[in-house]
Amino acid sequence: MSVIFAILDLIIMLLLVLEMLVRIALLDLLIILAPFWLAATAIPQAASFAQLGASAFVMTLLVQFFQVGAVAMGAAMIATIGVNNPIVGGLVGLAAFYLAFKIPGMLSHLLRNSVGALHRDILFAASFLSGQAAAAAVGAPPTPVP
Repeated sequence: MSVIFAILDLIIMLLLVLEMLVRIALLDLLIILAPFWLAATAIPQAASFAQLGASAFVMTLLVQFFQVGAVAMGAAMIATIGVNNPIVGGLVGLAAFYLAFKIPGMLSHLLRNSVGALHRDILFAASFLSGQAAAAAVGAPPTPVP
């Protein structure tokens, strides 16, 4: 029975390592895009884009920290519980890896709120620009940016 738990732990651990490698690549991409977010803070209509970038960076960085903490906590629990009872130790290991996989979903609502604000601001900018284009087509003077 402990062999089955060891195989499951190994598979889940490999998936978690793959996820962490992808997250490191995402952090690299977010670092590359950081100057654009900084420039977006100068434009009021793009402020939510800057907020989205900052929250994506912070969330990606924090998720990595929390996942490593969850796996470390599970490893410590396996070291204390798994010595006497390998079945319970295997279950604790699976639970720790399950928790590590659920952490990004637990924090994703923060990013979704930022995406919603970005969507709202994009719609506002698009409607403002279409109004400006319609006014220019009719020959009316352009309206100032609110």
